[in-house]
Amino acid sequence: MLAYAASDNKATRFLHCDESELSALLEGNVEDETLAETLRNGVGYLHEGSTVKEIDVVSQLFTKGAIQVLVLPHSMTWKLNLTAHTVIIQDTQWYNGRTHSYADYAVTDVLRMLGRAGRMGEDEEGKVKTLYKHKTL
Repeated sequence: MLAYAASDNKATRFLHCDESELSALLEGNVEDETLAETLRNGVGYLHEGSTVKEIDVVSQLFTKGAIQVLVLPHSMTWKLNLTAHTVIIQDTQWYNGRTHSYADYAVTDVLRMLGRAGRMGEDEEGKVKTLYKHKTL
């Protein structure tokens, strides 16, 4: 996403706050340099290894609309109470490293992800896009 934005000469297209305010918030709170760089361009991501401070900063920035894009693994949707205008689900399966195979998400996980679309009081409707690989038999 950031590469496409940069190719359009709009690298900070997804950033909706003053860069000096953002820098002050990132200082001392975000250890992951890649995360700090993507946040400076309006895109955040979180994962199971994110620190509590990073989760708080990214959640605040996304909730306030300062960053427009947030990427999460499905497991983080159970830990964070965040909503978005549009939710994109990359696939309906996950890789199970223990069995070395792909497994379908539980219906409750999919419903939880779908339920994150639409911000109460801001959107009349939420949008969900589901991307998945077509499997041939």
